[in-house]
Amino acid sequence: MKNIASTYIALGSNAPDKMHFLQLALNQIHLEVGTIVTCSSLYATQAQGFLGDDFLNMVAQVQTRLSPQELLNVLLEIEKKLGRVREGDFYSNRTIDLDILFFEDEVIHSKHLNVPHLQLHKRNFVLHPLNEIAPDFIHPELKKSVKQMCAELEKLPIQKIDTVLDQPQLPANKRNYLAIEGNIGAGKTSLATMIAQDYGAKLIPER
Repeated sequence: MKNIASTYIALGSNAPDKMHFLQLALNQIHLEVGTIVTCSSLYATQAQGFLGDDFLNMVAQVQTRLSPQELLNVLLEIEKKLGRVREGDFYSNRTIDLDILFFEDEVIHSKHLNVPHLQLHKRNFVLHPLNEIAPDFIHPELKKSVKQMCAELEKLPIQKIDTVLDQPQLPANKRNYLAIEGNIGAGKTSLATMIAQDYGAKLIPER
């Protein structure tokens, strides 16, 4: 059984119905990635690097059992489901953009995956929402907190939006106890452990 890891994911959209696509992306992250711990506010910024409509951006902290590479693969599939068409390394309009910012304090540089995100310390549309939910998180390579990186950032136009998206949550637990039965080796303990972790419950193993 894989341990739970904490990751920060940036979400952005400049489609005509930006909030709709951001909400759909949050819903899919909840279903396919893991538990959404917290979400930042929405921030509006101008398109950078190309001519296009303004973006709405946010950051979500998520607990997941996926590996960094598995997480990347799932996020790319979510983008594809929501109509994202990647056009090489060029900046362009997009229905949804999902980027891994941090994965615990891991440092990964491979052909297809870079963690921490290589450009996060230069992007106001990433650092402002990230600073809202994780100001004291330390960049494992730069050795600077998110708050410090945000303070050092070039001041560019950015607007915090009052609208709040729905944060998907696990179903409410209305039971005091949940018993899991099955044959030896069926995975009862692993399943019970994962449920206990998701709900912050106490695990009572069989004796």
